[in-house]
Amino acid sequence: MVQLSINLPQYPEGEEIAIAGLGRFPNGGDAVEIDEDTVAAFEEEQGMSIKDALKNNPGVTVDGQEGKTYEPPEEEEDTQAPEAPQAPQEQQSPTPPEGSEA
Repeated sequence: MVQLSINLPQYPEGEEIAIAGLGRFPNGGDAVEIDEDTVAAFEEEQGMSIKDALKNNPGVTVDGQEGKTYEPPEEEEDTQAPEAPQAPQEQQSPTPPEGSEA
């Protein structure tokens, strides 16, 4: 469960402040609980946890334990063995047609 509260003195108390991907939150109000599906969708889209994404925003407080710690997707490993380089083929000199002198 994650809870988010906003306290931005430059905005009137009670004014709703939008946070992309999370919704609208009342300024100066009580912390609002964010459901697990919203947390998961936000982390997937942003590539980081809500706490990490908002840590540089003074006046925004994120409390609680997030559903799961965000882990970036692992890169797929190439499971195919690399092709062995082919040895250069010997070039044969053309055989002169029969009856001609070389």
